[in-house]
Amino acid sequence: MLARAFFKQAFVIAPWYCDGVPTYSTCLWFLEKEKELNVLAYKMKDNRTHLYEAYIAAGNWTKCATSSNEATQWFQKAVQLDPARSYAHALLGYEEWEKGNSLGAKQHFAKSMIANKRSYIGWYGMATAYQGMEEYVQAKTLLFEAIRLHPRHPVLLATMAEVLFELEEFSEAVKFIEKSLAIRVSTANEKLKEKIILKLEMEEAAEAAEALEEEEETYHDDSISL
Repeated sequence: MLARAFFKQAFVIAPWYCDGVPTYSTCLWFLEKEKELNVLAYKMKDNRTHLYEAYIAAGNWTKCATSSNEATQWFQKAVQLDPARSYAHALLGYEEWEKGNSLGAKQHFAKSMIANKRSYIGWYGMATAYQGMEEYVQAKTLLFEAIRLHPRHPVLLATMAEVLFELEEFSEAVKFIEKSLAIRVSTANEKLKEKIILKLEMEEAAEAAEALEEEEETYHDDSISL
């Protein structure tokens, strides 16, 4: 919500400065602010010097207003206009990811990473594609880079916790989910934390029982030798 307020005020003060419009429109889509997104897309549609941003705003609006594949077409227009910019590639990746097409998503995220290796968005997107394919080791490696680029993003940290949970690295998973919750409270992530802690306690109990069993066997062997 804060991001939306800052973007909105910036656009009111300097409507000619459109570099933030793609992120602003995605923020409005996420918050389901259809009317505000409609106004933004309308204001951008005749801006011939910022067609890339206009296409992305139009794509996010159609995605919010309809359930068709029209958003993909707008994002593809943005890519065709300027394939050297990473954001539209990433949005196409998320479109494929939402359809369950992890392989197609990987292709778009790879292009996003090539276009801008310093943006966490492509790295995170590629990680979610691998996560969807249950290839958690690769997802973990990509998430480490995404977090290095944006160390205080709660979604990245929570996703890393999910991946580490699947890899049964429960101690590390707890650290990441606690960092995420320290930045932003989330009911879903609180439940994830509880699930991780439960597994960690079970693992520790099993290790303690195994150690006790080994100690008893050693004592028994020593008694026999005496």
